[in-house]
Amino acid sequence: MILCFATGSIYRMYKSLDKQIEYIKRFNFDGIELTISKVKHVRHFKLKKSNIKYLKTLKYNSIHAPFSHTFKNAAKSRNLIKKIQEIAPLINAKHINFHPHKIKYYDDILNMKFKATIENMEKGTRVKSAALKKIFKKHPELGYVLDTTHPTTYSINTIGKLYGLFKNKLIAVHLSGAIKGKLHQPLSLSNKRLIEELKFIKKLKVPIIIEENFKPGEEGILKKEIKFIREMLK
Repeated sequence: MILCFATGSIYRMYKSLDKQIEYIKRFNFDGIELTISKVKHVRHFKLKKSNIKYLKTLKYNSIHAPFSHTFKNAAKSRNLIKKIQEIAPLINAKHINFHPHKIKYYDDILNMKFKATIENMEKGTRVKSAALKKIFKKHPELGYVLDTTHPTTYSINTIGKLYGLFKNKLIAVHLSGAIKGKLHQPLSLSNKRLIEELKFIKKLKVPIIIEENFKPGEEGILKKEIKFIREMLK
């Protein structure tokens, strides 16, 4: 199994992408997802040569496109996608992930030289499974990233149902837990029912990307979480 870690998991611990990567290095993951959340981070993207070199040694890297931007049939969106495509080969990115409710125009995304994926979203975005079905039917080139925390806003049972519906499109998993309605929380501290529901993912043959949310002072929790997930996925 390929186990990866999203830089966005520690954005509150380290603001710099370079520092995020350097912290993640110590855990010997198989890959890293660059969470490039804002347009300005794409425009001013810069990494140390040593970090680019390190990323290229990993088995599976990916990019999470900005979720602060709505992709439209407009020059701003096209320029953003162009810049993302310049970043992707620097780190050997295998796919570029988008939030579907932030896409109003798909053509430019589908014309990228890199695999585009979308993920299932939480309840407030109104992107239910029926909406995902329509998107995949209209744009079969898209891949799917199963997010394990967003479905908890509906029901824990929704996770398995989403996998069943879209397993033929599955490219990767965004793994995280939920605690009292808070998303992207440590799985080891989450509801036991959720942990049981997620045990099926250890049989999957796609990269598992830890996408959680840690703040300064939670280094100990993070280390325990990584150990917990590695044991869970054995």
